[in-house]
Amino acid sequence: MAQEIHNCLMEIRNDTIFDMTYVRDWYDCGRVADAFAWTDIAPDDHLLVLNEQDGFLSGCSGYVTYRMRGTEFSIAFSNPLNATNKLGVGLDGQITWENMSNHNYEEFVQGVDLGNGMLLVCYCQCTSGNMNSCVVKLRFDLGARDCATPALLVGPGNELLTF
Repeated sequence: MAQEIHNCLMEIRNDTIFDMTYVRDWYDCGRVADAFAWTDIAPDDHLLVLNEQDGFLSGCSGYVTYRMRGTEFSIAFSNPLNATNKLGVGLDGQITWENMSNHNYEEFVQGVDLGNGMLLVCYCQCTSGNMNSCVVKLRFDLGARDCATPALLVGPGNELLTF
């Protein structure tokens, strides 16, 4: 019987004018695949990292932490052996990992307060199946300050609300 593969392919797009500095990663199970590595991400650049299971009866689940403008934030991902694939973004890696969701495999928007009036807006999506293809696009949505655009508010769990 062939082993099922449970991997996460993470694409992070830094569509801001600020550097993203790699701080650390943590895995509940799995690891970074050979020939891939978490690295810093320059403005207007992106990073692809394949995370793979590291055992016969395991999946792949963990988070990576970056620093932007002096504030750390984390991106959590999961492709477990017997549950739904998940993705989440937040300030605390462990809390983000514990509370991530599949968001019905639709794009979701998550706000991360970097302090000093800077709101990092994350456009995220994960997929179902043996390969969880995660995409996280990071932007600063400065249009929210323009009275001609809908205002953005941060709701419970740092979810963005529009009106």
